[in-house]
Amino acid sequence: MAIMYAEITKQTFYSLVNENVKCSHVKEEEHAIKHYYNIDDTYLLKIGNYLSCTTQYYIRDINA
Repeated sequence: MAIMYAEITKQTFYSLVNENVKCSHVKEEEHAIKHYYNIDDTYLLKIGNYLSCTTQYYIRDINA
């Protein structure tokens, strides 16, 4: 079963992830870097795309 994420805004992501929250792990891929966060069983993901120079923010979808 795949873990599904829903895209959220940068503002929403940073309202949950502040300077006190540490990244749980990082995964480097060919065209992107993924930073995973876990806050009280809430899972968040930040993906930085090297090619488009964009960053996208996600929260785990528990209903998917």
